[in-house]
Amino acid sequence: MEFRHPFATLPDARMMTFAAGLLALMTVPATAEGAMQTFDCTATQTCDAAGLCQPDTTATRFTLTPEATGTDGDGQYTLSRDGVVAQMTTLSGIGPFVWSEGRHDRQTLLVTGEATLLLHALDLATGASSLTFLTCDVTR
Repeated sequence: MEFRHPFATLPDARMMTFAAGLLALMTVPATAEGAMQTFDCTATQTCDAAGLCQPDTTATRFTLTPEATGTDGDGQYTLSRDGVVAQMTTLSGIGPFVWSEGRHDRQTLLVTGEATLLLHALDLATGASSLTFLTCDVTR
């Protein structure tokens, strides 16, 4: 079975434009610490662990401030999400982005398209989880 990257279905020109735009927005070298990025997002639907989905129109804002990052955007950020501040880690400039908003949760944000993100929330105390599909505008 051949592995196909999730972005492989995008036409080459669109993928190159998407990748260049994302890297320009997400890659912040350590010398640029303090350069914030903001994601203004609106949910389209939220699904539970059983795959039951409901329409959702919740608006949320993610603000990322680099703290200690590498040249490809990997490292530590301060994340502000609707007034909650947390320390966030990422493996690269395009994620995945991982943080906790409390003692018993894990949040993960994944890039899924040109203007779309997927937010996974896991409650470690109960095992409950949800997936929220987001459409976002990204600014610096």
